[in-house]
Amino acid sequence: MKAHNILFIHIVLGWMHTLVPGICTAEGIIVRDSWNQQPVTGAWWVTPSGDSLAADTHGRISLRQFPATGRLYAPGYYSRILTVTDDDSLIFMEPVWFTEPITSVQNAQPSSGTASFNSRVTLTAAERLTLSQTDALLRRQAGLHIKSYGGEGGLQSISLRGMGAEQTQALLDDIPVNNMQLGMLDMGYMDPAMTDAVDILRGGSPILGSSGSIGGAVNFKLSPPADSLRLSFSGQMNSLANNRLFAGFTLPVRKLRQRLRLSHHWGRNRRTYNNIPLNNRDFNRYSLQWQALYPISEHQQIETLIHHFRSQAGAPRAFINASIESANKARISVNNTLARIRWRASFSTGSLQSQVYVRNEWMSYFDPVVTVNNVPLKSHHFNNEQGWISRVRYLPERDWLVTAGWDVRRQNMRSTNAGTHTRYSGALYGAVDKEWSHGWHTLFSLRQEFPNVRQTPVTLPTFSLRRVWDNGSAYLSYMRNFRVPAFNALYWQPGGNPALRPETSTGVESGLDFRMRRHAVTWAQNMAVYNTRVRDQIVWLPGADGIWRPQNIRQVAAFGAEWAHTLTFPDIHTQCTARLTYNRTVKNGSESAYDKTVGHLLPYHPEWRFYGKWASHWSGWSVETEYEFSSFAYASIANDDNNFLPSYYLLHATLIKSFHPDGWRFTAALSVKNILNSAWQTQKGYPMPGRYAGLAITINI
Repeated sequence: MKAHNILFIHIVLGWMHTLVPGICTAEGIIVRDSWNQQPVTGAWWVTPSGDSLAADTHGRISLRQFPATGRLYAPGYYSRILTVTDDDSLIFMEPVWFTEPITSVQNAQPSSGTASFNSRVTLTAAERLTLSQTDALLRRQAGLHIKSYGGEGGLQSISLRGMGAEQTQALLDDIPVNNMQLGMLDMGYMDPAMTDAVDILRGGSPILGSSGSIGGAVNFKLSPPADSLRLSFSGQMNSLANNRLFAGFTLPVRKLRQRLRLSHHWGRNRRTYNNIPLNNRDFNRYSLQWQALYPISEHQQIETLIHHFRSQAGAPRAFINASIESANKARISVNNTLARIRWRASFSTGSLQSQVYVRNEWMSYFDPVVTVNNVPLKSHHFNNEQGWISRVRYLPERDWLVTAGWDVRRQNMRSTNAGTHTRYSGALYGAVDKEWSHGWHTLFSLRQEFPNVRQTPVTLPTFSLRRVWDNGSAYLSYMRNFRVPAFNALYWQPGGNPALRPETSTGVESGLDFRMRRHAVTWAQNMAVYNTRVRDQIVWLPGADGIWRPQNIRQVAAFGAEWAHTLTFPDIHTQCTARLTYNRTVKNGSESAYDKTVGHLLPYHPEWRFYGKWASHWSGWSVETEYEFSSFAYASIANDDNNFLPSYYLLHATLIKSFHPDGWRFTAALSVKNILNSAWQTQKGYPMPGRYAGLAITINI
C-alpha cells in the first residue's frame, strides 16, 4: 500500500474516532478486559506509597491528578506497572490463562506476533450444549472453510485463506498437533467440550511458529481448572442416530486444582443419497482430558495436561453408485495422546514460561476389498514427538514489549508404508512491539527455523505498522511463512521424495477494526484485505512409470477480503452477526510446457462464503437462527464446467431453555439443521446430511 493511502486511512479513521463520544473522564481511567472489552470490576490501583483505589462496577478508577504512576492488578489478570496521563481513557488488562502481557493500548486480539485479522471464539454454554464437533464452530468464521467428508464421524479438513489443510497450523494450548505423516489435523478429533476458546490467527504466527502456518493457525485454548467443586453432565442425540455423552469434574484438593473431562461420541450416521442408503459411515470416539494446576507461589505455577483421543470409524470412498457403496468397507482406527508439563512465572514487567511435551499418534487402516499379494490391505503407522518450548515476555518500559523464545522438536515415524525415520528441528525467534505517540505501533519479529539438519534454515521476518485508538485500530503487515514436507511426502513407498524443499510464502495484509456504542447499542466490525504468494508448493504428480510422486512444482497466489460485523442490543438481549469471505486462490505458474491450467482456481475452494446469525434471550429462553451460503467450487484444477460442486445455502434454528432450581443449572436445547433440506457437498462424492433434528440436555452443579 502506498504512503499516501496509509495517510488517507489514518485521516479517515481519526475523523471517525471524533464522532464517537470519549469514555475518558477527568476523574480517572476505565479498566477493561483486553479480549471481550468488558469492565474489570475487580481491578485495584496501588500507588508507590501503598495507597489503593478500587474499580467500580463500570471498571472506573478515580485518579485525582495526572500523571499517575502505580501498579494495576486484578484477580485472574497480569498485573502491570504503568504511568497514565489525562490522555489515557482506557487501560486494557490481559487474562492470565489466555496468553501473555500486552502493551497498554493494544486492542482485543490474540497475540500472534504480527498485526492481522485475528479473533478469539469463546465457546458459549449454548455451543457446548448443541455442537458435537468443532468443525461446525469453525465453519462460521470469516476466512475459514471446512472440507467435510460426510459430516459427523468423517474427516474434517480446514482451509484458511484458500490454503490447504496441511498449510494451516493446528495447536492445542500452544502445542502443534498437526499429524506428522500427513501434515494436517482432522478437526473432528477436537471435541468442543475439551476446549474453552479458539484463537484464529489468519496469515500465520511467528510467535507460535512451527511448520504449516502459510494460511494461518488455529489454537484450541484451555482455561485453568477452577478452585471450587464443579460437576457437569450433558447428552445429545439426533435423528441421524448419532449420540454424545459428556461429563466434567473440577476437584480441588488443597492448593492443587484439577479438572477431568470425558466425552463419548458415537453413531450410525444414518442417511441416504438419491434414495440409496449410505454405507460404512458409523463411528465411535472417546476423548479424555485431565488438567492440574499447582501454585508454587503467588507468581509461579506448575500445570500438567493429558489429552487422549481414540476413534474407530468407517473410511468410505466417494459415492459412485449402489453396488460400489455396498462394497464400501474400509475402516480406520486412531489413538492419539498428548502429555505436557508447563511452568509459568509472572512478574511486574513480564512473564516467563517453559514447557515440555510428548505426543503419540497411532493409526491403522484396513480395507478388505483391496488386496496386496492376495492379502487384504492393512497398514499400521506410529508417530512420536518430544518437544521443548520456552517463551519470555518483557515490558522494559510502558511503550515497549519484547518477546523471545525457542522451540526444539524430535519426531520419529514407524510405518508399514513409509519405513522408520527420525528428524530433529528447532527455531529461535524474537519480536519487538514499540508504541509511539498518538497510538502508533511498529512490530518487528524474526524467526529462524531449522527444519532439519539436512535442510537449509528458513528466515521468517515480519513487520507491522498499526494505528490504535480507544475504539479500534488499522494496520498494514508484511509476513513470511513456511511448511516443511510431512513424513509421507518424503518417504512413502512407492513415490516418496526425500529431496523435497520446504514450501515458503510471502504475504501482505491491511485491515481495520472498530467498535462503537450508541444509545446502548454496540456495533463492532473487522475488515481485512490480503495477498499471499506461495512458492515450491508440494504437489503429487504421476510419472512416466505411473507412480505418483510429490514435487516442489506449484506456485500459488491468493487474494481475498474478510468482513465480520456484530450488532448487539443489550436492552432487548439480542445480537446479530454477519461474516463475509471472498477468496480467490489460483495456480500462478506453469508446471509443464503444455500446462493450460495457469490462472485456474484451486479445486474445492469457493470464492464467496457468508454466515449470518440472529440470537435473542429472555426469561431463561434463547432462540437462535443461522444462515450459511457458499458459492460453487470446481472439483479439479482443470476448472471443468461439468465437474464442480454447486453452491448451497443452509438454514438452522435452535431453541434453548435454562432454569436454576436450588443452585443447579438445567439447560435443554432443540435444534433443527438444514431446515430447507438443501443438497450440499464440500468434497465431491461425500454428500452432507439433509434436514435432521437434535435434542441436548446439560446439568451443571
